[in-house]
Amino acid sequence: MALGETPALPGDAPTLSPCHPCHLRHPQNFDNLFNVKFAVSLLAGFIFGTSLAGIPEELPQPIGYKTVRPSDPKWKRASKSFGHSADLLLAKINRLDMGRLNGRSSLVVPSRPVGILECSPFPLALEEAAGWPKLVLVSLRVQAFAAYERGQLVQWGPTSTGIKKQPTPANLYYTSWKSKRKASSLDRSWIMRWYVNLHTSMGVAFHQYAMPGRPFSHGCIRLLKADAEWMYRWTDHWVPNQDRVTPLVYGTPVIVFGEYDYAKPAPWRLLPQDPGATDVSLDELRPLFEKYGPVIDQRARSREEHFGRSEPDTSPSNLN
Repeated sequence: MALGETPALPGDAPTLSPCHPCHLRHPQNFDNLFNVKFAVSLLAGFIFGTSLAGIPEELPQPIGYKTVRPSDPKWKRASKSFGHSADLLLAKINRLDMGRLNGRSSLVVPSRPVGILECSPFPLALEEAAGWPKLVLVSLRVQAFAAYERGQLVQWGPTSTGIKKQPTPANLYYTSWKSKRKASSLDRSWIMRWYVNLHTSMGVAFHQYAMPGRPFSHGCIRLLKADAEWMYRWTDHWVPNQDRVTPLVYGTPVIVFGEYDYAKPAPWRLLPQDPGATDVSLDELRPLFEKYGPVIDQRARSREEHFGRSEPDTSPSNLN
């Protein structure tokens, strides 16, 4: 279902006529009984969007959250029901490296086993982005990113953006060059892995580095190791002009937006009291699409015209 659409409800079904199968309460023989069951099955498919005979699909249950102590034996037993990706899920929700989970006094966890995409703060689908091959959104407010292909969410994860004195600037960026390993210009001992450059002079890029559960970078967008490697593989290269500085063809659009409130508790810590504390709504995104949409449209067309139907190979073996 596209974002903004209202789901069909049973009350929205057409009014039943006197000869509708649902009014045939006393079939006279087995043939009539079969016909009634068949007609009800068709009606259920029309109303509920299911192929099951008269059994509607259950609507997704809201996700609740609670706070637990990592050392609590009850939680250790319960966490097994979350499967092999439990630590990654908790790392994303709590904006922490997986290695920091057990060292915390408390963690925010879902009240029932869920998939990683189900816990996304971002919409699962964006109709406004359906015309763009790829799009990355980065919310400074909730410290998270979302990656979309043709408007469908394919990945989300936590971020650690700039500290209060050096916040990551909100803007429209594009991925340009990449490097599996890059030393920081501020301190050569700081090694940034899975580096995806967004703006060289402003010092903005995606890369793996420590995720302490709050904004802690000098302007870059820190990611978990798994997300950083995924971003490195998934995003598109630019094609620079002869000056090697300005783009001839742009890479993947990245919209960084919002503002983090450094004076208040982190939004994800409020999830047990307010399950929607980290939600990014269409009302929050719509002004961004109005502002940047025309530019993204134009540059997406230019990229398609440059490469045609065959995009360049951005697999790791072909990247620096």
